[in-house]
Amino acid sequence: MRLEYFAYETLQDLRIGKLFEIIVDYPESSPAIEDLKQCLEYTGQHSKLVDSFISSLRYRLLTAGASTNDILHQYVSTIKALRSIDPTGVFLEAVGEPIRDYLRGRKDTIKCTVTMLTDGSGGNTSGENAGDNLLEELNRDAENQENADYDDHTNIDENQAWLNSESSNFAAGRLILLKQIH
Repeated sequence: MRLEYFAYETLQDLRIGKLFEIIVDYPESSPAIEDLKQCLEYTGQHSKLVDSFISSLRYRLLTAGASTNDILHQYVSTIKALRSIDPTGVFLEAVGEPIRDYLRGRKDTIKCTVTMLTDGSGGNTSGENAGDNLLEELNRDAENQENADYDDHTNIDENQAWLNSESSNFAAGRLILLKQIH
């Protein structure tokens, strides 16, 4: 059992050490996210992920040299990736706070956010995947919320109802984020 725990912990540490790059490459890096999710379920070292990723964000992304568009795109990828690791949003809340705080201090945050919402590109002309934009992510959450409302009227088990309400709370939290940034 110790060997199995050591194997999970080692893989977890490798994935946590590369989490910034994994999230940059998300959704192509989904298998690595799944590995990390399984390792965290086995080892229970969730705080290690949060502390390490916040440190990486502060060092590599939340700097004057990073464009606001890049920060917003990374934030959307972070939301998607962390949602698959932790559907409750606990990790995202902890990791998202430094990003939100940093974005509040940037003068062009509102302009970039509005651009992302209106043209869907976020000023990104590199031809990157259109699924990596804020508008699509917000629309996906609105659609999930509608589906959750429909499911509430059908006969579903308590577990699914709880997950649906958490998803709705998550979408509402992101809309609040936009207001907070303003």
